[in-house]
Amino acid sequence: MRRSKDPRNKRLLAPLHANRHEQYKRKKHSLKPHQSQSYGDVVRRTFFFQLRLAADNLRDLMLSPIAIVAALLGLLRPSDPSWALDRLMLFGRATDRWINLFEEVDKDTPDHSGQTLDDLLDNVENKIKTKLDPETPAEESSWASCFEAFQASQQSRK
Repeated sequence: MRRSKDPRNKRLLAPLHANRHEQYKRKKHSLKPHQSQSYGDVVRRTFFFQLRLAADNLRDLMLSPIAIVAALLGLLRPSDPSWALDRLMLFGRATDRWINLFEEVDKDTPDHSGQTLDDLLDNVENKIKTKLDPETPAEESSWASCFEAFQASQQSRK
């Protein structure tokens, strides 16, 4: 189907395109630059990203057969055939926010509600740091400093 060159179409579609452009600009500027991070921070983010990818893949693997069952269940209710699939979509959106694959949920914003996989990983990271060095508060230590301290202790043994 070809688009007509009717000027009314351009006038009607202009706000949609402008809105989409504004959303893109807002998202582009809302991404936090990670330029001044240490090697340890980059390794940490990469490791967490790999864990989030694994969680996302596991979720997709589980949802695939469930979606087929949901569609079949929907066919059994002619009055509302999409009821099960709609619930599955809501669950999928909620797990998308929880997994936070591409760091879209910023936990420093006031509208951050609910936990994400990052919060769970941060908690595990703090527990590990506390076990490694009980005297240093987990908030003050970083993987990079732990790694540097480990390297220094290994070199002093030689």
